[in-house]
Amino acid sequence: MAKNKKINKATLKTLDEFEKDVFVNDPQRIEAYLNETLREYAKTGRKEDFFKGIAKVVKWIGISNVATKARLSRQGVHKAIKATSSPSFTTVLSVLHGAGFNFQVNLNK
Repeated sequence: MAKNKKINKATLKTLDEFEKDVFVNDPQRIEAYLNETLREYAKTGRKEDFFKGIAKVVKWIGISNVATKARLSRQGVHKAIKATSSPSFTTVLSVLHGAGFNFQVNLNK
């Protein structure tokens, strides 16, 4: 009979922890992820999905870091990235800038 192997729970990661490890040190991946969430928003019109994507990125980078760079309070960032929120365009741009990204317009091809 095979012995039960004990799994060291310290080595297991949640999906959020795994995503953070994959994305946080790779700005190009984060950029691609944000662009994909924006494309999905353009197709579906569901702004909630775009804000969920921004929220993930902000959490990966760190809410305090983003808030400082965006010149917003932590509460302001939290409020702006809630899926049910309706922040101003300026606030969305500030959060993206605080996360290290800008907004760019391209021609549809």
